Amino acid sequence: MVDKRIMLTLLAILLVEILGSGMSLTSGGSLTFDGTIVFENGGEKKSDIYVVNAKMNKPKRLTNIGNNIEPIWSPNGKNIAFTSIRKDHQAEIYIMDSDGKNQKRVTYTENGFSTSPRWSIDGKKLYFFSNIRGRFDENIIDLDNGKGTTLYSFDKTVTLGEIFQTYVSPDSKYKIAHYKSGKLVLIDEKTKAENNLEYGGKPAWSKDSEKLAYFLGRNSPRNILSIFDLNRTQYVEKIKVSNANYEDCYSPAWSKDSKQIVYTCGPVAGPGGVWLYILDLRTMKFTKFLQGANPDWY
Repeated sequence: MVDKRIMLTLLAILLVEILGSGMSLTSGGSLTFDGTIVFENGGEKKSDIYVVNAKMNKPKRLTNIGNNIEPIWSPNGKNIAFTSIRKDHQAEIYIMDSDGKNQKRVTYTENGFSTSPRWSIDGKKLYFFSNIRGRFDENIIDLDNGKGTTLYSFDKTVTLGEIFQTYVSPDSKYKIAHYKSGKLVLIDEKTKAENNLEYGGKPAWSKDSEKLAYFLGRNSPRNILSIFDLNRTQYVEKIKVSNANYEDCYSPAWSKDSKQIVYTCGPVAGPGGVWLYILDLRTMKFTKFLQGANPDWY
């Protein structure tokens, strides 16, 4: 399901403070984490992709042309896919190297735009959404030959009972069907057995495919993070991960060791920017550490 905030971003780019190269971590060096987090940050007219790790005193900007959002790591960590809105077109899908070099446009959407890239398990294809004259399609494109295929198609009257997006586990054994209504269904790819989960936002698989994280609720504000354990087939955690009652949280992403989760929280309405938080699952404590949105972790 395309998150409400992502769609708002495409229309006006997330309203967050312009920090530029002066961005710095708020945790004063007390926050530790492994790997590298990629995220978006910017303002009404400009948003860019950044990376940060625990050794940096400030994030590194990877893009500087157009409005750039929705970054996501390739499975091997060598590339980043993202959505970019540049002078010559509406939103389209791009890929680049992990250091920001070799930026390449992937989609060419006539009479519409494309958003929400997600990598296939082998890193050779990209899933994405397109909107052509008001019709939403979920597609997949082969990065070697540029051939695209439509997986699902919805018109302007898409109903709440229809699947809006799918998320395959890293080991390819399971799939999450995310409905327009916020309903989530866990599907065993081998047996096709289904398990109805509680309603919520965009889900994220742990790297080992053993757990699933997403924010509970049909509507905003969502700030209760749920963690579903596939081995135990039950929820093992439901925790409030924001100090504010009216903050909306979204876009969780797991660390490589599945011990931490990075996510975004921001006010449902009114002033104030959106921030990245990290939840440590060993202590169940969360830390607000950097302005930004839509993180992914490698």
